[in-house]
Amino acid sequence: MNVTKRIALPALAFTLLVSTTHGTAAPDFLAANTGFEQFARMVHSAGTCGRLGYQVDRDGLTGFAETLISDAVMDGIAAADADTILDGALQRERDNQSRLVEAAADTHGLSTTPAEAAATLSARAHKFADYWTTRCADLAKDGTGARFFRPVSSTATTNARNSFIADVEKKLRN
Repeated sequence: MNVTKRIALPALAFTLLVSTTHGTAAPDFLAANTGFEQFARMVHSAGTCGRLGYQVDRDGLTGFAETLISDAVMDGIAAADADTILDGALQRERDNQSRLVEAAADTHGLSTTPAEAAATLSARAHKFADYWTTRCADLAKDGTGARFFRPVSSTATTNARNSFIADVEKKLRN
C-alpha cells in the first residue's frame, strides 16, 4: 500500500464518520430545560428583586428567552417543543411561588392571642424577605443572572428590604 492510500483511506473513513454523525445526535432536552428553568426563575424574580433594590434588565430577559429558544432549535429541538418546555418551566416556577406565598400566609395553627399571632406573622415576613434577599443576591452573583440583575446599592437594598417586610407583614395581617 502506498503512502497516498494510507493517508486517503483514514481520511475518507473520518469524513464518512463525521458526515453520518453530524446533526444526528439526539436533541439535548435536559440542557434546554435547564436553561428554561433558569430563565423562569429570573422572570418570576424580576418584580420582587426590583422591589428589593435591584436593577432588572427586563428587555435583556426577553432577548435571553429568544436566544434560549433559538439555541434549542439549533440543537435539534422543534420550535413547538422548545415553546412547550419554556411554558412548562414558567408554570412550575409560578406554582412554586404560589406555594411559597400560601405557606407564608397560612394562618392555620396560629396562636389565639393577637400578640403571639402578630409575632408569628412578623417572623414569617422576615423569613419570606430573607428568602427573596438571598434569591436576588444569588441571581446577581450568577454568571447568567448577573447580566440581568444588579443591586443598586447596599443602602437602597436594605431600605427596600425593610419596606418589603413592612408590606408583607401588613398583607399577612389582613
